[in-house]
Amino acid sequence: MKKLLSLMLVLLICCCFCSCSGKYVVPEEDMVNPARFYYCVSNLDDAASYAHELGVLRWEVRDLRLQNPPVENILTQYLDGPKTEGYSSPFPKGLAVEEVTLEQGLLTIRFNDAFYQLRGAALTTAAACLVHTMTQFDKIEFVCLETPQTMLSGLMSAPLEPSDFVLADDYATSDQTEVRLYFPNQTGRFLREES
Repeated sequence: MKKLLSLMLVLLICCCFCSCSGKYVVPEEDMVNPARFYYCVSNLDDAASYAHELGVLRWEVRDLRLQNPPVENILTQYLDGPKTEGYSSPFPKGLAVEEVTLEQGLLTIRFNDAFYQLRGAALTTAAACLVHTMTQFDKIEFVCLETPQTMLSGLMSAPLEPSDFVLADDYATSDQTEVRLYFPNQTGRFLREES
């Protein structure tokens, strides 16, 4: 009897380890508070990535578990990075949130100086991911990004909303070409140009 119980216990433990080792994804409909976290595709060199309606941005659904969690908690979970294979975080290593304020629909996030390392398209992509993620929550209409070293000028100094970003670029995959056509005018003596 003891041997049988021992054998059953060993089988039960093995079954537990086997079932825990696989990835289990909670279906969105079973989540308490699902939210979309926006990240980048890992392969930015693929021209087809830019033709997507979100450009190089993609989202994954995460369960925030709490209804109306504090903004700081959402940011912490978001900055942990993507869980989906093929997605990458647009943020530099060492990035930390120093201060968060939410007043009249404007979320102001002050990052440490690691955010200041971002330039050009990388800065725009990081801002787009963050703005798309945070504006889906109640009471957040705009996002303003700052660092202590410099109150970022230009793009980052203004309140941002998702419509401020042009995400899709079908230039690389577009088969449209502008052509000039010439037709005779009414008299037939001269040509008129049309594009």
